[in-house]
Amino acid sequence: MKRGETELTRIVLLVAACLASPSPGGAQAVAAKVTVTLSATSYAQGETIRFTIGNGLPSTLYAEDSQSACEIAMLERRATKAWEALWGCSFERAPALVAIPARGLRHVAIDPSSPHLEPFRQPDKPAVGPGTYRIRFTYRLDPGPLTGAPETAVSPSFEIRH
Repeated sequence: MKRGETELTRIVLLVAACLASPSPGGAQAVAAKVTVTLSATSYAQGETIRFTIGNGLPSTLYAEDSQSACEIAMLERRATKAWEALWGCSFERAPALVAIPARGLRHVAIDPSSPHLEPFRQPDKPAVGPGTYRIRFTYRLDPGPLTGAPETAVSPSFEIRH
């Protein structure tokens, strides 16, 4: 934090930045829902995965940035019978709280070549290789410490191709 800056100021600045940018794929907040809208239905291997989180709720929602590649959402890969979370944030700090205002949007990009995802890399294979994936976004409606299970919104599945 900069001198004289409060946590609330940081949150307001983050929200203002996300609202000022154009929405990929024309995503909009859907009334009474939290949505995850992908910019594409498939991505080439190595391509940045872009998506928009829409908060159609009447109140601000909060998420932490310690998910995949230190973003506010989790990239999940389809395994044999379940979804495998690709955790990956090697920052040595507490997660930052990110606010998305009521009826607001947050644009997110996960770089598959992020060094934060290196633990998922196998010899001679990328950490995020060809396969079926989805985005899982967990959030809460109170900025305080998490109590109970968080709320969740999930994107449609998508492919990463060679």
